[in-house]
Amino acid sequence: AITRLLQTAARDGRCVVGRWVTAVDVMAVPLLSPRAFARPLLWSIAKWSLDLTVLTLAVRAVGGTTPLAAIALSYAAVNLLNSIPLTPGGIGLVEGGITATLTAFGLDLGSATAATLTYRLVAYWLPLAATIPVALTQLAIARPGERSTSGASPVPAPA
Repeated sequence: AITRLLQTAARDGRCVVGRWVTAVDVMAVPLLSPRAFARPLLWSIAKWSLDLTVLTLAVRAVGGTTPLAAIALSYAAVNLLNSIPLTPGGIGLVEGGITATLTAFGLDLGSATAATLTYRLVAYWLPLAATIPVALTQLAIARPGERSTSGASPVPAPA
């Protein structure tokens, strides 16, 4: 219904709407196939599983005996909270949420804090730090006189 309404608006001379409808139609074709979701879904499951494993190992490393179901609930609750983009990367929210839920499930505050910080270091900060060399390579400033690959004029190097 919405697509037909937009197509009608496009025929009425609204070029921008017409291009938008075309773009939506082009993107919708691959999304209609269940196979289009298979690879991203599998990677997401792998990421969630590894995250939960790291959190469980962090809790066990500090001597916690919190049940796996409680750790999984803590992880799920914090991810739900983190879906509301209040802070970049959930900084502060994730740490506070996991610590609070682990404490609510019986882990003492010191152990919960240590487990949470260990989890965040391994699952968030180390992968982020590992991307720095790649980011610096990709963000390298073109030398004066060189043409960029996009055909834009070169950016002068800082003095």
